[in-house]
Amino acid sequence: TSTTRRRVRAGEVAIPGAYHVVVAPLLPDGTTGGHVGAGGRVQLDVGLGAAANDDAHSVFVLQDRHILIGGWSQENAVVGTAAMLTSSGQLEYRFGNQGLFLQADPEGSTSEILDSQHMELVGDYMYMIGSIQSPVTNNIDFGAARFALPLFSDDFEVNTP
Repeated sequence: TSTTRRRVRAGEVAIPGAYHVVVAPLLPDGTTGGHVGAGGRVQLDVGLGAAANDDAHSVFVLQDRHILIGGWSQENAVVGTAAMLTSSGQLEYRFGNQGLFLQADPEGSTSEILDSQHMELVGDYMYMIGSIQSPVTNNIDFGAARFALPLFSDDFEVNTP
């Protein structure tokens, strides 16, 4: 068991007509690599549409070595997103919807859609923080949404052999 602290960076990468999230663990010398994805990095399409732009603003390595990424995706509206990867860089299928979590339905009411600009983890809660349109004044106001982790689709605990 390694006691070395794992460093991971996340952001966006340009592809023809859009941007996708990219996640890259950093080796001790600062280069990307390791046993994650292709060439030491993972590229994610959140899936709001072919022309959607995705970006990551927060990344956490959890105690069980899963990687939790917070960000946003935009096609018509900007929606807060999260993704969870296994330590090998595969989407954790039990998290959200096959590894991806949308804060709200992008076609839903604008007063429910959080433009996530930051994510924090506190205990068993994931907080998405950003701006949201007020249903009362129609102004853009500060917004936050709290979700219980681990957001697994099959329950909080899974017994695996």
